[in-house]
Amino acid sequence: MPTITQSVTVNRPVEEVWDFIGSFENTTRWSRGVLEARQTSDGPLGVGSTLQTVVKAFGRRRTADYLVTEYEPNHAFAFEVSSGPMTSRARYSVEPAGAGTRLTASGEAEATGLYKLLAPVLVRTLKRHSQDDLTNVKRILEAPVAAT
Repeated sequence: MPTITQSVTVNRPVEEVWDFIGSFENTTRWSRGVLEARQTSDGPLGVGSTLQTVVKAFGRRRTADYLVTEYEPNHAFAFEVSSGPMTSRARYSVEPAGAGTRLTASGEAEATGLYKLLAPVLVRTLKRHSQDDLTNVKRILEAPVAAT
């Protein structure tokens, strides 16, 4: 499958965007279909850490295990999915963009078994979901704070 790369500009400082996306547990707030997200290894998040999500995709609950392959605070993190019907790699990066932050997501996946037959549909779905996820991050972080 081809590499999918998409970006969005978030009107918040790099550190704020990083803190939000760099906290893996927040994935349930912004990533479509993610029901649970947690770190499964001990210690602080970094290269070699393991993560796990429970997702609902195509009407079914699935568990996915991840290995963090890159982690540079306020810049980028990347991971590989090491379970499920597809192998995939994803990378998120942040960089200054005027007064805001450019958030970029890139990834690629390789379907296995019968899922190979669905590759064209999966590519379209992954592109749509990736853009939806980035839009969700922007919407959440730019939402006005309610006065108490």
